[in-house]
Amino acid sequence: MLELTDMKQWWTARELLDANPRGLPDSKSALAILLGEIRGKVCPEGKPRSRRREGRGGGFEYHYYAFSELTRLDLIAYYQRQQAAVAQVDGDPAERAAPDAPQAVKDQWAMFTAASEKKKDKARRKLAVVKSFQVLRDQNVPFKIAQFDISRRFKLGVGTINNWRNDCIRVAERDWLAFLLPANKGRVKTSAFTPAAWDAFKADYLRLEEPTATACYERLKGMADAHGWIIPSIYAVKRKLAREVPEREQILARKGAKAAKGLFPAQERDRSDLHALEGVNADGHTLDVWVKWHDGEVIRPVATMIADIYSNKFLAWRIDKSESATAVRLAFHDLFRDWGIPDWALLDNGRAFASKQISGGQKTRFRFKVNPDENEGILTALGIRVHWATPYSGQSKPIERNFRSVCDYIAKAPQFAGAYAGNSPTNKPGYTHDPRSKAVPFDDFMAVFDAGIHAYNARDGRRSAVCDGKLSFDAAFAASYADVPIRKALPAQLSMAMLTATKVTARKPSGEVHLLGNRYWSPFLNQHIGQQLTLRFDPDNLTVPVLVYDAEGRFIGEAAALEVAGFHSVEAARTHGKARRDYLRTLREAERIQNSMSLDEYLKLMPEAGAPAPAPQTKTVRMVKVAGGRDLEVLPPAEAELDRPVKGVNFDALRRGITLYQNNDEI
Repeated sequence: MLELTDMKQWWTARELLDANPRGLPDSKSALAILLGEIRGKVCPEGKPRSRRREGRGGGFEYHYYAFSELTRLDLIAYYQRQQAAVAQVDGDPAERAAPDAPQAVKDQWAMFTAASEKKKDKARRKLAVVKSFQVLRDQNVPFKIAQFDISRRFKLGVGTINNWRNDCIRVAERDWLAFLLPANKGRVKTSAFTPAAWDAFKADYLRLEEPTATACYERLKGMADAHGWIIPSIYAVKRKLAREVPEREQILARKGAKAAKGLFPAQERDRSDLHALEGVNADGHTLDVWVKWHDGEVIRPVATMIADIYSNKFLAWRIDKSESATAVRLAFHDLFRDWGIPDWALLDNGRAFASKQISGGQKTRFRFKVNPDENEGILTALGIRVHWATPYSGQSKPIERNFRSVCDYIAKAPQFAGAYAGNSPTNKPGYTHDPRSKAVPFDDFMAVFDAGIHAYNARDGRRSAVCDGKLSFDAAFAASYADVPIRKALPAQLSMAMLTATKVTARKPSGEVHLLGNRYWSPFLNQHIGQQLTLRFDPDNLTVPVLVYDAEGRFIGEAAALEVAGFHSVEAARTHGKARRDYLRTLREAERIQNSMSLDEYLKLMPEAGAPAPAPQTKTVRMVKVAGGRDLEVLPPAEAELDRPVKGVNFDALRRGITLYQNNDEI
């Protein structure tokens, strides 16, 4: 039994007809009957004789063991000839043609390369015929007998075989395949078409309004009747359009430059040379779900998101009614607080990101210059370089790809069923109700939103170059974040990204400050009772400490929020009492440290009291004038004279009154 390990084992009915081996019928109908009898049976060796053919077209394939040994010999010879022909077409045309080959040979190989696969297959079949004839001639088989054998085997006329052989005359054997390429060029005859009519059709068809070819042709027929133009059928016009106007030019003319830009491959950037938090990408995205805001308004909120460019992880986000500088500012505050300060940021060109409080002092698409008198924005002040994304170009912003996943994770979450808004006016869910009536309360929305972002970051098997199909965004970020130096934000730097409140007064008796219905206090406020202070705060989280600045704008400390306890809360009262006792203990300790000298020690250092100083004596005596012009000398009365009775005066009572007055007692 003939064995051939490298033999083509499975053959289709068409391939058997092309090989035309001995032992098989040479007609299609007779071969079909024979193959029908073989189908479903097995060879003596136990191998199946047929099987279902995979690929387009289906049908059956037949194992070469299903045929006689003579048939297999011819199949082997045919297969070897086919392999020799295929070997001629490996490589590019420059390698197929010898370096010193004439230009005509190189041109013929170039034509072969540009030909359709159908024509190449015809050339390979012709080459198999010519080579089979040449094998017989090399074995000294007479010319006529070789012609007859090849004609019978391939079912070809003798004249056809001679014509193919003549195509290869005076050509090296390695170049036969190229010269056996069919020379017919297909349909070359074109219908008459007046040039002016053709130009009119193109002017109508190649417009951004994208009219159909049928509508343009109908208008062209009316113009042809008026001007006497000759026009072919609409099918001929479409063929001429496809033949003479390249597809890329049609896209540019009918769909615009934005669509034509997609014809050029997008740039793929390698992020493996970056590290975590080296650069971030920030942008806003309108979420596709209806939410009921705190004030009762039903809106589609806008998420301001910041993602790490190295790992694609979402690092910070804020939700607001619209894309605003406030949301951008607070999102960057969260980034600085939780992770650190990046080296550079890729920002969207919207006015929220290009506002002066965010990027003041850096070039924006609105100014493209730096105003020396302009205040620095928070990114500029922290040394973050800003790069601006190309307007209306999602490919230049890596975060745009992540937004599509956010829609699946969040906007289409089961908790929001009935409130999904759709991502465009033409792509809305087929609800029988108004989705606004099912708007999700803001707090419920935020719970699902936060959980969805964390789940998105934690999903394993990401296919980016950094994750390598194994890691999650969280894991890729953490691995790099642990190995690189990170700039951490100080409280003063964090305060730059927080909102500034109007001035408030530190109230008596403790110095506590009030903001938006909340109370804040810290011991340092005792020193500022009654003073005007400025607060910086997070409007979305009023439970965190606020930053306090004095009237000169100097940072003086953080004040924590004071909890409002329930009226009957014993535990809260106990906690508050303990905090007060701890504060008084600390205060007494501070007072003890300040008063390092006791009062007794202080009294011992005071000098002893001495005798009173003698009364001063005057050197000049002034005379007192009385009525009549006589001067009297005023002399102090003698003690004895006080005992002399005077009419109308009770001297005993007078003495008691003087004594009581000197003792500071009540009279």
